[in-house]
Amino acid sequence: MPGRVEVPHNALGRLRTILISQDVSRRDLLELRVTARERNLNARDFASFLEVADRLYGQFSPGGLRSYSRRPDEQLRIDAIEPGSIEITILQGLGAIIDSHPIIAIYILWRFLQQFGPFAKNIAEAFKEYEHGALIRDLRSRMRDERDLASAAETNEVADAEVAAIARFLDLVFKNSQMSLKKAGQFARDQRYSREVWK
Repeated sequence: MPGRVEVPHNALGRLRTILISQDVSRRDLLELRVTARERNLNARDFASFLEVADRLYGQFSPGGLRSYSRRPDEQLRIDAIEPGSIEITILQGLGAIIDSHPIIAIYILWRFLQQFGPFAKNIAEAFKEYEHGALIRDLRSRMRDERDLASAAETNEVADAEVAAIARFLDLVFKNSQMSLKKAGQFARDQRYSREVWK
């Protein structure tokens, strides 16, 4: 099990302001939902998909991943699996805004895996190509619309810097878990993801 990895809270905080509404309160819930597009799912790939989310979530535990593994009450929970489909919902209370960071990190990991599946050697290396992919385009578009930044170049620099920092963090977290990451990538490619704040 890898040691404690420093969480890039500044980068996650910058992306948080892009990905979720600015008018959140302590009573709100952040929802992350995954909907499978197919019925014929590989069970091992699906298990790895959940395993990498749990490992990443554990990195945000105050006591680190080892402490997290011994505290069932603090471990990642699936709040709902909808009947008649594979639709998984994770809810996170926003008692403090930093509570959103583990869920945002999981969302970004899943979007990386969706883009690259099992083919990238590592996440930071894949980022060099991914900066032209779906997540970055989404982030840049939102930043231009919501922040009215002066130039596209400035927008690109902000988005690239934040996602690159998170990519390096993810590489450290999964340095010794490449097989799980590859299997999770097999599952992630064909799914749909959404996030929403519930008031």
